[in-house]
Amino acid sequence: MIDGYLAENYREEETYVLAAAQAQYKAAVGEATTLAGVATALEQAVATLDAIPTDAQLTLEEAKTAAKDEITRYVSLEDYRDEQMDEVTAIINETKAAIDAATDADGIAAAVATGKAKIDLIKTDAELSAEEALNAAKEAAKAELDAYVNLDDYRDVEKSAIQTVIAEGKAAIDAATDADAIAAIVADTKTRIDCYKTDADHVAEELAAAKTAAKSEIEGYITATDEYDEGGLAEIETIIADTKAAIDAATDKAGVASALADGKAALDGVAKKAKGCGGSLVAGASVVAMVGFLGIAIAAKRKKED
Repeated sequence: MIDGYLAENYREEETYVLAAAQAQYKAAVGEATTLAGVATALEQAVATLDAIPTDAQLTLEEAKTAAKDEITRYVSLEDYRDEQMDEVTAIINETKAAIDAATDADGIAAAVATGKAKIDLIKTDAELSAEEALNAAKEAAKAELDAYVNLDDYRDVEKSAIQTVIAEGKAAIDAATDADAIAAIVADTKTRIDCYKTDADHVAEELAAAKTAAKSEIEGYITATDEYDEGGLAEIETIIADTKAAIDAATDKAGVASALADGKAALDGVAKKAKGCGGSLVAGASVVAMVGFLGIAIAAKRKKED
């Protein structure tokens, strides 16, 4: 039975121990005087032989030792903060236990791979510092967007649109992985916000449109210029120029309307040429009669407008 422990399964240094154990067993059997003695000798020989590691056993143990050394040296514990260091240490110890429990090379390799994967999930001090810096940059960028404009300066439609743009910008910032990306997102979001007009912008545009319309209206207010003599036409030209200047100087639409109304009233007061009964111009007509005629006409026109 003990001859079944073949020398070819052992390394050279172990074969000497093997041969000695087998010789010792044979001697013990030769000296035994009873079957019980033979059985005892066999039991002792088997125990001795089983304690001699085979080449395969030694190879597995060496692989385990190398694997445990590998997982120990996989990272430097000094690279971690205290809390993370404790986590890494626990993983290393778990991995070593799994290596010791492995029964073959594949089991050892799997234990090492699992341990490394777990360690890779633990962030070093440098990684945590970078993450903290990135998070701080993100919060600062989001605060910058919040403070970029005063939403009270906008009308409801633009205000709602800008709030959506800011929300989208913040979401993009949260997903950013570096400072350059954050800066680009902030710049792009500001550009989008700049496209929306403030209430003041709208007021300015509306005022400009009102001024353009008012100047066009005063210019076209007098349609029958042949009803006026040269003096009247000159007066009309002056009134229109003065009215346009007043319109340009207006600071709100009420001012524009007031300037336009004043201009129309002034134009209504310009004297027209007097006409005879046959429709021809009457030269040298009484000034009093002309003024009376114009006064009635102006009063009638204003009443109609009112």
